[in-house]
Amino acid sequence: MANLGPYEELVVKALGRHAFLGQLYNGGSSTLLSENLFGNAEIISKESSTSFSDQSFKEVRSIQDRAESLDVSASLSLSILGGALDISGFGSYLDRSNKKSESHTLVTVARVLTKHNRLEIQPMLDRVAMLDDVVQKTRATHVVTGITYGGTALGTVVLKKSSSDKANEIKGELDLSFTKAALVKISGKGTLSKEDKEKLENIDLDVRLIADFRDKKSPAPSTATELMEVVKRTVELIGDTGVPYELRLTPISRFMGDTVNGLFRELAAADMSKITEFYDDLVTLSQNRTSLRTTFEQNHTLLFPTFVKTCRARSSEVDRLLGEAREKLKGFLTKFRENDSSVNVEAFLKEAAPGYENELKLYNADRAVAAKLLDIKRGADDRKFPLVSVEKLREEMNRIDRATVALVLVPADVQVVSLLNTYRVLADDIQAWRSSQDAVQPSSSPNTPAPTVYFSVYIDPLVESDLLILDGAKKSLAYAISTANTTKETVFLTFGVSRLNVRTLDWNALGQEGWGILSNEGQGWKYVGDVQGGRRNGSGVISYADGTSYAGGWFNDERDGFGKLTKTREGGAVIEEGVYIENVLRSDGVVVDTTVVNNGSVVGFAKIALRSYDSVSGHVDKIARVLGWKSGQKYRLKLESTSGAFTAQTVLVNGPLIDASEHPSIETSAWPLDKGAKGELKIKVEKL
Repeated sequence: MANLGPYEELVVKALGRHAFLGQLYNGGSSTLLSENLFGNAEIISKESSTSFSDQSFKEVRSIQDRAESLDVSASLSLSILGGALDISGFGSYLDRSNKKSESHTLVTVARVLTKHNRLEIQPMLDRVAMLDDVVQKTRATHVVTGITYGGTALGTVVLKKSSSDKANEIKGELDLSFTKAALVKISGKGTLSKEDKEKLENIDLDVRLIADFRDKKSPAPSTATELMEVVKRTVELIGDTGVPYELRLTPISRFMGDTVNGLFRELAAADMSKITEFYDDLVTLSQNRTSLRTTFEQNHTLLFPTFVKTCRARSSEVDRLLGEAREKLKGFLTKFRENDSSVNVEAFLKEAAPGYENELKLYNADRAVAAKLLDIKRGADDRKFPLVSVEKLREEMNRIDRATVALVLVPADVQVVSLLNTYRVLADDIQAWRSSQDAVQPSSSPNTPAPTVYFSVYIDPLVESDLLILDGAKKSLAYAISTANTTKETVFLTFGVSRLNVRTLDWNALGQEGWGILSNEGQGWKYVGDVQGGRRNGSGVISYADGTSYAGGWFNDERDGFGKLTKTREGGAVIEEGVYIENVLRSDGVVVDTTVVNNGSVVGFAKIALRSYDSVSGHVDKIARVLGWKSGQKYRLKLESTSGAFTAQTVLVNGPLIDASEHPSIETSAWPLDKGAKGELKIKVEKL
């Protein structure tokens, strides 16, 4: 510690405070008092010229950096930090705790000194107007005996930090380097090129001017270039005199003798450094907490509400901790400087913020959580399965075009590597297949697929109940959520109409209903396409271990419908193509669009592969199997074609059989599918 003798003077910066010779000063709180030690007596002083000016430029990251940029003593800086000294302007700059977000701050300081006015102490000793007991009550420790006039212009350029995203951190460092170089150039005699000016204007910067003058001719600067131009004019704007810049303080005992206990004790430099470093760490934690909270509040509240709630609570706790620590610092400084022997630095640092270490651990843990959540979002977005809120999902489910919604449910405890692998498979396989399906030109036929939209939803505990509200009759969504949370693996679902029931919208789990991915590691194949009951049904693409692939129609796990078998590794060379029926390429195969109507409304649709020379009973059996008809369900089938040489055919059926009311000869008769295939061949089914 430093015990200052009765005649040892202090020098402090005025920082915009009005001051006069003879003014009392309280060293315990670093405040100027309103009383004049000499009352109305004439002040005897000596004035001298101190003409001087300079300009500095630096990046500041800590309380110490800020104090050094203004050449402010550590003692005064601590008083401001502790709240004992409330100075707007320069004080708000020095009090780093007022900054609510983590950022890079570039500072330029222009200083101008004009003159120095010094009190003549010896002749003023007889002009003391205040009584000893009155001075004692003011708790004054010093008297202003010297004032250096001039002024300061402080320009701050803050490069805002938008998120903890690594890419943004790299971009921020590049922007910082460019901004520093540009501002250094402007602060000198250099000028920026038009290109560099535009680049500087496009960087997200906050600029602020704190000065001992007002530029009445120009508005407050709003860009970095405008700010630097104003700072360069500091000498002109300060004028001949300026304002109090620096104060010389003489101990009160120099004027009052031993009758006034004005002994002032200041912290040793090493102790001030310890306290400053501790509060710097605490302020940094508070700002980092605020930055993390605001990043997620502004961009991801609906995606990760539980994490946002946690960040809010923990940010508030750190702010409370910082507020209490500042109050404790204020009390400690006053007691220490007034020679209270009950306080010491080590004990104070232990008691100042007892929860700091725990809060720091929580913050580091939350940073890891934030990084994981951002990785989840980035992985989803990059693979074109963007992470969306439940509200957005609800909107997409209500699309007028009845689009199929492909959804990845992401559990809170998912492993990021596993998630990224899932997206890779889904993006490369499912999206490629669906894109080919969606490319079909719109028509009046119900077989035209609706567009497919792709999304991901994070199963946040606070949105799970809202998500369940979107479930359908089959409760597939509830099952998928439970599965995802239990297995800690992603679950894939689709929402839309089924091929066989175009009137009902519902959720379907991957590989069970709707469409998805099926694979057999033992046989070495992987299928992407329509599925029903866990089987390949509809259209899809399968890749085989021998390097071939088939794309086309399927029924009951067999190739059925128009398809193409190709060599995957030889540029997609076609091995064979045509209409397949029960896994065999048939030269007489025909694919017929079949539409089911009930009371005038389309309720089902399927593409059905039939052999031209099969009997009508064989056709009816195949149609019934594809559409899932049972005995007792009656329909009227009408085969039509736009071919002029084709005559429409009608038959009544009962489940998989021709109805008994039809003539027996119809069973063995054949439909002229080969003629009808020359036009647009259709079967219209009417439910009776």
